[in-house]
Amino acid sequence: MSATTVELNPGTGGAKELHDALATVDGAAAPADAVSQVVKLAFGAAGDATQVSAATPMPVAGPLTDAQLRATAVPVDGPLTDSQLRAAVIPVSVSGVATAAAQATAIAGIASIDSKLGAALPLPTGAATALLQADGNGSLASMDAKMPALASGLVPVTNPTALPLPAGAATEATILAVLARMGLLATTTPTDTTAAAPVRQVPADLWRCSFAEVGAGLVSSDLAGLQIGAGQTVNQSGGNLVITSGTTANAETLIRSARTFRGGLQLRQKTTLSQRIANQNFSVELADLVGESLAFTINSATSVTVEFPAVNPFTAANVGQSMNLSAITGAAGIPGRFAIASVAGLTVTFTVAAWPATGSGTLTLWGWNYYRQLYTGTTATNLNWDAQRKGWASGDTVATISTTAAPGHVAQMQTIGTIAVLSDAVVASNAAYQVTPRASRIENLPNDDQELYLWVRCLNGSTAPASTTTWTLGFISVEMMGRNKVYIAGADQGGAPMGMSVKVDGTTTVSGTVGVTGYPTAAASADALANPTVTQIGADSMLFNGTTWDRKRGNWNVNTGDTGAKTASFAGATQTNFNANGATIVINMGVVSGTTPTLTAQVQGSADGGTTWFNIPGAATPSITATGATVLCVAPGVTPAANAAVSWPLPRTWRLNYTIAGTTPSFTITNVQVAYHGG
Repeated sequence: MSATTVELNPGTGGAKELHDALATVDGAAAPADAVSQVVKLAFGAAGDATQVSAATPMPVAGPLTDAQLRATAVPVDGPLTDSQLRAAVIPVSVSGVATAAAQATAIAGIASIDSKLGAALPLPTGAATALLQADGNGSLASMDAKMPALASGLVPVTNPTALPLPAGAATEATILAVLARMGLLATTTPTDTTAAAPVRQVPADLWRCSFAEVGAGLVSSDLAGLQIGAGQTVNQSGGNLVITSGTTANAETLIRSARTFRGGLQLRQKTTLSQRIANQNFSVELADLVGESLAFTINSATSVTVEFPAVNPFTAANVGQSMNLSAITGAAGIPGRFAIASVAGLTVTFTVAAWPATGSGTLTLWGWNYYRQLYTGTTATNLNWDAQRKGWASGDTVATISTTAAPGHVAQMQTIGTIAVLSDAVVASNAAYQVTPRASRIENLPNDDQELYLWVRCLNGSTAPASTTTWTLGFISVEMMGRNKVYIAGADQGGAPMGMSVKVDGTTTVSGTVGVTGYPTAAASADALANPTVTQIGADSMLFNGTTWDRKRGNWNVNTGDTGAKTASFAGATQTNFNANGATIVINMGVVSGTTPTLTAQVQGSADGGTTWFNIPGAATPSITATGATVLCVAPGVTPAANAAVSWPLPRTWRLNYTIAGTTPSFTITNVQVAYHGG
């Protein structure tokens, strides 16, 4: 209370009243001079006043009636305690207190009501009565006697007469008749006219990014640019996505698709690189996203810890698995593929290399599962290919491709869950099927239900590249294909790039060039063909010579190579008779000079491949002394003629041995022609 006094009869020295200065009135601010008179309660006879206090409470005469208690609410300060309630008897006046006489009257009234009800109310028709319950109990007892005892919880039921079916109900006979009319009853082989349910194949989900929009930066709404590396550029022009690598070490440009893909997939992309030099890497990948903008702390140059905000997808069971650390901000970490070293709570620690000793920032984790096409190294006809499942990869296969030099190539990846195939094609139009298989993977493939993004990545090495490279992506497409399995001869097909052999019965017209397994190329089908490692088609008319294989020939002509001016005896060049019966030999002689010059040619054979020689009996020319042609025939079955024909098989290895005599003789041999007789 804020006490104040008010003087009565001001100016006359009147008495003063005690007042309380009010701050609020009815919940609102009170006027500045608002006061309330303080009044004390007292009681007593005339001329006496006893102040009300805890020691002298206000006396109340007589007990309050129920009406008085209900007339006005009586405020109570705090609940009454048990002791207070028991301290004094509270008189209560109740009208019509029950007495013995009143109770007797009430009992008589109840008896009167009962007598007035009279007989019991009638039951509804069929209601249970004591008599009917007795009849029912008798029926139940009769049924119980007729039923055998239960055994093992089974209730035996005998129903000799089947219940009748409703009119028009289906029976086995009517159901079979309907199935037969629909052609669904497998009693006969279906034909083209057999009724059947139509089946529609689910169409493929094709996503294409053609970079039709033009502008600086990444314009396509199908892709999201996570980071553009230092010194690198991205723009769209001429229907292409153009990325320049720059020359900053560890610079990384990272782009991913706005949507995901899964199941059977086909990835196709066109790449052209202005050059292939060291310390530059360009990749197109289908990979999962683990987390973006994750906080990291560098523990040392070889250890970094990444923290997940809510749920850690990894446990100690994932130690050793690898993924990509990319799009690094803050401390200058080095992007790359690193392995998990440990997992604790919401954190994952990776083993890295050549990072700063301390620092922190954010990064993106991706590529725990992936299919990767990587252009690295200096060879324009190489592409590194690999797949990874849950952190484990087989390691890159260096595939030979067409070329990344202008106009570039189209790389294609197909996966059906159990096999992934890399193939490529030249960009130029071609009437023939032009996709060539390059590599494959049958292990460490991501699961079919794994959601994969498309990633485009340009990453410089830890050593700065010597110059910038321009990467032109003409288009990228991803097709999610329904896996409608086709089996031929019990084999699962691996897609167009992995065709299988097909046997063709009957006569089939084939045009164009057909590659056939087991048949050597034209160049390889020459003489001295090595033993084939696969069956050759139709025995291809080749003859075995004891070591290798030779073509079977008809008649053919060769020159021995024995030409020029000869002044002394000499052995001619060694000849090979592949499979002829014999030969006709013609010596064409040019200028002859000297005193009594003579030249004789003897046919010799060798049984050891040209080491030692023997004369074929009778196979010698007459003495040649002048210009002209001299003919000698060596073949089995010919009519012998001295110095002209001899019946003798021509050895595989043979030659002419020339004997020259006279004084200063000189013979100019124009050529020596051999006409082999086909075998």
